[in-house]
Amino acid sequence: VGGEQVVLAPLPAAAPPSLARSTTVLEQVVVTGSAVGAPERSLPVGLTILSGAELRRRVTTGTTAEIVDGAVPGIWAWEQAPTSLLAHFASIRGASSFDVRYPKVYIDGIEMASPLLAARIDPEMIERVEVIRGPQGAALYGTDAISGVVNIVTRTAGSSTGTPSLGGHASFGVAGSAWAARPPVTQEYGATLRAGASARSMTLGLTAGGTGAYVPGAYDRHVGFTGSARFVGTRTIVTATARVQAAQALEPESPVLVDSLPVTIVPANRQSAGQYTLGTTIRVMQSERVTHTLVLGVDGYRLSGVGFESTPVPSAADSALRAANGAADRATLRLGTVLGFGGPDVSTTLTLAAEQSLLRSATRDTATLAMSGSGGGPGPSGGGERYSGGSGVAWRSNTGLIVQGTSALRGIVYLTGGVRLEQNAGFLGAPRWSALPMLGASLVGGNEQVIVKVRGAYGRGIRPPRTASRESLGGHDGRDEIERFGVAPESQSGIEFGGDVYVGRALLLRVTRFDQTATNLIQPVIVDLGGYSGGGGPGPRRIDYQLQNVGEIANDGWELEGQLARGPATLGGTFSWTSSTVQRLSYGYTGDLLVGDRVLEVPRHTASASLGWNAAHGGASVSAARAADWINYDRLALAAAIVTDTSTTGAPTGPWLRSYWRQYLGVTRLRASFSRQLSDVVMLVLSGDNLLGAQTGEPDDITVVPGRTVRVGVRTAF
Repeated sequence: VGGEQVVLAPLPAAAPPSLARSTTVLEQVVVTGSAVGAPERSLPVGLTILSGAELRRRVTTGTTAEIVDGAVPGIWAWEQAPTSLLAHFASIRGASSFDVRYPKVYIDGIEMASPLLAARIDPEMIERVEVIRGPQGAALYGTDAISGVVNIVTRTAGSSTGTPSLGGHASFGVAGSAWAARPPVTQEYGATLRAGASARSMTLGLTAGGTGAYVPGAYDRHVGFTGSARFVGTRTIVTATARVQAAQALEPESPVLVDSLPVTIVPANRQSAGQYTLGTTIRVMQSERVTHTLVLGVDGYRLSGVGFESTPVPSAADSALRAANGAADRATLRLGTVLGFGGPDVSTTLTLAAEQSLLRSATRDTATLAMSGSGGGPGPSGGGERYSGGSGVAWRSNTGLIVQGTSALRGIVYLTGGVRLEQNAGFLGAPRWSALPMLGASLVGGNEQVIVKVRGAYGRGIRPPRTASRESLGGHDGRDEIERFGVAPESQSGIEFGGDVYVGRALLLRVTRFDQTATNLIQPVIVDLGGYSGGGGPGPRRIDYQLQNVGEIANDGWELEGQLARGPATLGGTFSWTSSTVQRLSYGYTGDLLVGDRVLEVPRHTASASLGWNAAHGGASVSAARAADWINYDRLALAAAIVTDTSTTGAPTGPWLRSYWRQYLGVTRLRASFSRQLSDVVMLVLSGDNLLGAQTGEPDDITVVPGRTVRVGVRTAF
């Protein structure tokens, strides 16, 4: 029933089973990459599994960056301010897009309408997180799984005794800031109710929190509810999931810009984001060789005024000034059957599945041109001009037919092959029919103490020009460019191969080499509209953005991962080396990239190290994660150049932007935590984030995050 659980349900009128002469630890069963669940040893891809117990020990805020950075090699998410409501991925094995980089995200098998909204996850309600990097998962998960798949599995274990148990946590802290007169306060609260035993269980969780003004005028407030339930029958397992989250924030313009630009900055919009997930999974074991699965659910969001700095020019100097306003709802229906054949020497598992996804998205595309003369110089006008870029409702559907087979030879050789044939309707620019293949093999050998695994896999994935995530980024769906200029869908294909070494439960070593080619990646290219946005003289030029295919990108690199456990101590680390370079440019591309360039904002190196100590009455941990060597814009200098431009020719387009590229050496994040049991029901928790106190430097020179943050809290269980 889970990655670390087996439930023995009573079988009526059956004789008691005989006990095996010896017992072994069952291998971890995973869902991602196997449709309905399979042992990890048979998978040909480098799957990373983050246990909920580990997340609860080391994660304090539940942000995407805090969860994946350093724990999942090959993936890096930029640290963002608490007022940022969208996740910002820098690299997933290189570049899989330009304005939107993200893996495809599922919650208990239900696809999220926008993966960018998985910016905050409550660790208290997580059983595990399964991560596939690269396009190999597209054969099962279809369109938009171009760079990987993340499946978040919620807790349904119930209580250990079967009687209801209540737990809670509360923390209070302060954050340092060079732009705040007094340290801003941060608070997090939560409660969890668990009831039932393993066969019938329920878990309910409630969280709330917020952070004060780490820069003048900023704040965020968030609240969330997650519920899950499970029923285990003689031949049936039924699980249900419900999730609701809401957040409000005010994110003023970067104080770095406010202090540097000779303009009065337009006040920030109030932002709000709401999300929900509702669904169920029914698994029926018809026999030992036949299993049927039904997944039915819906996920959606509502956004208002949500900003995301995904373009070169900061909003203070950008006459387009976009913000996300709209909504989307995605319904998912998946039917699957797994058939088993053969005996102990040669066995085959065949998966047949059909999936139907229906997406309804409503966008409001608005652009505010609010620059005009003030006192003879550039500045915002009193009323400004508002241009409605368009709004509307779009319906899109995706139908997938999946065939996948895995053959095992004596439990040593595993051969996997499959294809997903899918039909896309309503996706502008996407082919109506697509075939997404995956081929892989793994070789496993060893004894009870040491297991060695060698694996390799090939896969291909696609992403249409219009996606809910791209639309949620700023209300700009690119319909005009797609229809008039034939913007093609993004695609990525390639191989990965590597090896794993397991020494009991004490040591894990994993190395992976990946070599992928991404074609037709889409970039929002600046287009000069001519003239100036100001009404009283020269100032910021009137600009807009046009979606264009860049060409061909080569993504390749190495990933290393290791973990050592000795008694109460654990030592872990990761390292990734990534090369993401332009190999070819598309005809008609007018952006600033040239053949041979490194793709912007992709770190060359990422690394992490962690040390933990878990004892009966408490524990401690310290971890460090670092991203180094990436190219990005000098956005402060770029904004100043645009705002103070008094020329009558030229525009912030094409080669002009290249003069504002700069190399960023790196950023290091240091975190630590300490816990001590005060009584049978109360635990004291101390934690620190961003202990080095750096507030700027990732991913550019104007983004500001809270400084050194220290929290004190308690955990209770009744």
